[in-house]
Amino acid sequence: MHDDQRVRAPTHPRGAAAHHARRTGAQARRRTRQRRSDRHHAGVLGEEAPRSARAPRSQARVTALRIRPQADRDTDQAADFYAREADIDVALRFLAAVDQAYQRLVEHPHVGTPVKAFEPRLAELRFWPVPGFESYLVFYVPSPGVVEVVRVLHGARDLRRFFEAQDPTRQSPTQ
Repeated sequence: MHDDQRVRAPTHPRGAAAHHARRTGAQARRRTRQRRSDRHHAGVLGEEAPRSARAPRSQARVTALRIRPQADRDTDQAADFYAREADIDVALRFLAAVDQAYQRLVEHPHVGTPVKAFEPRLAELRFWPVPGFESYLVFYVPSPGVVEVVRVLHGARDLRRFFEAQDPTRQSPTQ
């Protein structure tokens, strides 16, 4: 077949690019109308939800941090170890990293890994690594409005032993 014998689609008077752009614009408008039709799912479909559908900024959740005395002792012991074995700068960096981990838990209480993966009776307990000192783990219980830090332990320790004697999700009278 010769080039002059081929059947060709008719060309748009303003050129093929104009025809394609016009068609694409119409499709985009149609898609936008579809997105707007369901205002309750607007954020999911690519648009920000209207202000009335979102929580007001003044009602931001505030999560408090409660650190059990044993968790404080754990942190102090680890800092003392770093001060003795390395130097005071490492100990201070460790304490700053623990504070950073606590801040992360306050901002995102459910970010940690549930302990129930290896101990089903401790379903509420979670852990989160100390940044920069990932071998240390912060064990905590997230509750509505509060994150309670239970222990701060080195991951190489026998963690089951620490949690077998008592349920760390319950506050003991001595703590």
